[in-house]
Amino acid sequence: LAIEKALAHGIGAVGVRNSNHYAAAGVYASRAAEQGLIGLSTTAVYKPGVVPLFGKAAMLGTNPIAFAAPGRRNRPFFLDIATSTVAMGKLKLAAREGKPLPEGYALDPQGRAQTDAARAYADRLMTPLGGTRLMGGHKGYGLAAMVEILSTVLSGATFGPLRPDGAERFDVGHFCLAIHPRAFREDGDFEDDLDAFVDALRGSPPADPDQPVLVPGDPEHAVRERRLAEGIPVPASLRDTVRE
Repeated sequence: LAIEKALAHGIGAVGVRNSNHYAAAGVYASRAAEQGLIGLSTTAVYKPGVVPLFGKAAMLGTNPIAFAAPGRRNRPFFLDIATSTVAMGKLKLAAREGKPLPEGYALDPQGRAQTDAARAYADRLMTPLGGTRLMGGHKGYGLAAMVEILSTVLSGATFGPLRPDGAERFDVGHFCLAIHPRAFREDGDFEDDLDAFVDALRGSPPADPDQPVLVPGDPEHAVRERRLAEGIPVPASLRDTVRE
């Protein structure tokens, strides 16, 4: 709907309530870029799992932000990030595989660092993006709160910690924004300038000659191409669970 509105009027903003888990945020932003639009999508979650800075109780979700913008020569600029230090899916995978977590990803119920992935996944007390105050955790906390406002407060969806016990509905909220570049620039100017912007970033000198500078979306595009050709790897623990 946001895409339709932007194609007709230059910009479209849509809030969603009474929803559930909407999967990968990037899928929605990418749909806008495929139509030649700038796309932004955010979502709240049903069950909080991220602790506010200086706290020890989960109040926010991983609350992702996805952004995509189309170029002309290059593949779309593509950003899809959780506002927690680690995404819930990666935490779950580490728990399945029995791998320890780096310190700063999660907390124990007393607010101390938790490195046991299985216990961290059970407790669901992850840190906001950045982890500590010294490493910018206040920024991740602020971004997560911003996503919550756009996704729940704006649409009237339920903020997780305030959901009544035994509520009949999840009432998760999302937010989608689509912008038509032609509402701001002559046709093609934005795309050409975005290509130049992306080329400049990729062309900047790397600290390690074996690791060139990437642009958000480069790793995802590369993995997609590889998995289209070779298949999608599935961890043994997940395969066993699905079969069971």
